[in-house]
Amino acid sequence: MPSSTHCRDDLSPKTKDQTSLDNHVTTGEKESEERDNTCLETAGFSDTPKSPWDLYTELAGASNDPPALRSILKAITAQHRAVEPPFWTEYQLDACHVDLLRQRLEECGVSEKARSGYFSELGIFVHEAHSYTHNIYACQFSRYFFKKLDHLSSSPEEEACVAHIVDSGSSDAKAKDSTNKGYHQPDNFYSNFFSIHHGFCLEIACTQKRARLNDLAEFYFLNSDRQTQVLVCIDFDADHSKKATFLTWRCSGGKLKAHVQDIRTEDGKLVPGDSLRITMLEIAPPDRIPPSMHNMAIYFSVQELVEILEFAESARAKWDEIQRAKNTVPIVPKPTAALPDDVEGAI
Repeated sequence: MPSSTHCRDDLSPKTKDQTSLDNHVTTGEKESEERDNTCLETAGFSDTPKSPWDLYTELAGASNDPPALRSILKAITAQHRAVEPPFWTEYQLDACHVDLLRQRLEECGVSEKARSGYFSELGIFVHEAHSYTHNIYACQFSRYFFKKLDHLSSSPEEEACVAHIVDSGSSDAKAKDSTNKGYHQPDNFYSNFFSIHHGFCLEIACTQKRARLNDLAEFYFLNSDRQTQVLVCIDFDADHSKKATFLTWRCSGGKLKAHVQDIRTEDGKLVPGDSLRITMLEIAPPDRIPPSMHNMAIYFSVQELVEILEFAESARAKWDEIQRAKNTVPIVPKPTAALPDDVEGAI
């Protein structure tokens, strides 16, 4: 995914019930066709005449690419057109081929629709795409986060500080060693605009990604160029279960400490528990935070984390309903009156 920096969006938790899901699913009838194509392309179901694989094979020099790289590219491009997200797929790949593979994915348009990463210690390249529900969750989490930030500030100095907090999205977190090809693209990364590498990371997980969360934590905290203070993960697989879990990692003395907490059961019941707490100093370094805010923190209650999930699930349900309606062929009833004698087919 292309790197980007996202600033705040003025949507508060107190107004979420007044905000139509249509804002997340539809933005106007005249734009519906364009919007539908965008959503389908994001999910990997574009009607583009040429497939990503076709585009790749037409690239200059593609025929000379290593067989292992071509094999991975063929699998990735096929998956994008045949499999609906979410997916997290791993491929064995030598480090010397990582840069070329990323270049090829960009040239054939795949990198715009999915994230990727490379575990250099394991020699594993990862291709990842979120479901519609996962994407809505990440977006809505950010809206809650920035509104909570706004509520903390009560002076011009504090307001100026809060205004510089951004989400740098899926921009690369690279290995701190420049000779190491390891990299990952977090779902969200919140930090001060002038200290962009110091902050906290959000990852949204599905079934396949779950097994690599500890490896991701080790990379972000110990091996990347980021000064990650907290890794927050929301783990759910809406198509298969109602269960949801939130996890956090923090690092102290070079050792990672994980916290795992179920927030919703298999049958959809909320599980009471501790709130998610993010301090201001975990978002930005002390020299970017006014002294009056050094002891402040943002809290997400379990109820809020589940509310965001329910909102995302409702948005997905509405989207599915719209698609079913568009794909339904209307049944034209047979005429009840007898046909005139001069009409062909009349009895």
